[in-house]
Amino acid sequence: TPETNHAKQATRSLSFASIIEEEDRRRSLGKDGKPLPRKTLRKYISTAKEFTEYRGSDEAMSVTPDQVEGWKLELLERGKLSNSTIAQRMQNLSTVLEWGQEHTLGKLFLNKNPAQVPGRPERRGVRSEDRTLRLSEARAILKAARMETKPTLRWLPWMMAYSGARVGELAQLLPKDFFELENRWFYVLTNK
Repeated sequence: TPETNHAKQATRSLSFASIIEEEDRRRSLGKDGKPLPRKTLRKYISTAKEFTEYRGSDEAMSVTPDQVEGWKLELLERGKLSNSTIAQRMQNLSTVLEWGQEHTLGKLFLNKNPAQVPGRPERRGVRSEDRTLRLSEARAILKAARMETKPTLRWLPWMMAYSGARVGELAQLLPKDFFELENRWFYVLTNK
């Protein structure tokens, strides 16, 4: 029966590579199917390969929280990657295992996804005063902007100073985004 075949499939060996390949295949199905973007696919493949090399097995079903924790600690002890990057790799691994859990209709792990058990590494935050321009720095930037002849270099710093908007938000503006209302000029920021 189909149910028996599915149960057999859920209990047989399941590699990280086959999970990722199956997720990509499933996303491609249907009239409006859309496979994973190649860059995203490479990200998951790379993370799975790294974890596989660490533990010496591509078998997803046998992953334990201890192995994930050991991998995290090894990456932290190497000191080559930021804690944020390590946390992202752990999330990538967790996502692949979640896909496997979905593909097997919950039969891959009887309990919690083993990549979700270990905590993510903490990162040292940057104090807000270290990210903020000092008044002297802001003045210097705005004075330099006055001397610019290229419109973007002249006006973007001033628009940022007056609005608090980010450079990426303002740099996307087009003439149609500006309008006048009661003798005052405004612009519309969108997330498109």
